[in-house]
Amino acid sequence: MQKLAIFIKKHKDKVYHFLGCAIGVFVISRFMHMDYAVFGTLLFAIGVEVGDLKVYGLKELKSKDKKRIQKYLKNTIGDLIADSIGIALVFMIGSVL
Repeated sequence: MQKLAIFIKKHKDKVYHFLGCAIGVFVISRFMHMDYAVFGTLLFAIGVEVGDLKVYGLKELKSKDKKRIQKYLKNTIGDLIADSIGIALVFMIGSVL
């Protein structure tokens, strides 16, 4: 149990992305078809990452420091993976129900 708490503290941003997309798909699917919920939430997740790119990502990418660039890209790809897992999980649960 303590290992789980340490993992969540370390990857808090990824947990937020996962939960945000999962809850987003769940709520939207109550009002619209599941396909629209998945597509809309996926577009929202990509939009968040584009917003991050505009806010601080361009500065990171323009820097010549390869470690900063790798850290930014690793964070962005990790966020998109967490988003995708949250969307896929609720989609699979929603298709069964």
